[in-house]
Amino acid sequence: MLRRAVMTLAMCALVLTGCAAAPSSSRLTAADLDEVAAAMAQSLQASDALRLRSADAPGWVVTMHRPENLSSDMITVSERWYLVERLRSSLPLASLSRERNLMFVLPAEHAAEQSASQGAFTDRRPTHELTASIRSVTRQAELHRTDAYAIQFRLSEIDNGERVWSGEYFIKRAAFGRAWD
Repeated sequence: MLRRAVMTLAMCALVLTGCAAAPSSSRLTAADLDEVAAAMAQSLQASDALRLRSADAPGWVVTMHRPENLSSDMITVSERWYLVERLRSSLPLASLSRERNLMFVLPAEHAAEQSASQGAFTDRRPTHELTASIRSVTRQAELHRTDAYAIQFRLSEIDNGERVWSGEYFIKRAAFGRAWD
């Protein structure tokens, strides 16, 4: 009887120890995307492209594209739109419109759908586009995995393709152990 109780306690201890540590992942998290968006919003605001503009400057209408996922990670479409939306919401849109004559409109693919079906946006034809790409490099060594991500944003004129601003942010994520640990 005592032997059975000891065996049961030992098994419980092993199970609880194995379940105590959640598996570590090197995947991007929502907090990482928030961090990227805040840093890129700050970089865009501090850029010469925006800082040197005035309310009298010709208006910029910026449309956004879904970030391109060139990483080895599975980043969903909604996560990529979330990144763009967090960037846009991190900017002081009202003051940019008033002080810099700059306006953000619907994402490019949604604006095209709307304008085709309703004849909308004729007075707000985009002059600039904001694009982004996510790249990664993975390093695997025994039980350790490290992913380094580079997220790059670009603001370009639509008419001539000239890049007026670009910013890049790097994130390194590490995971340890087996997935079943």
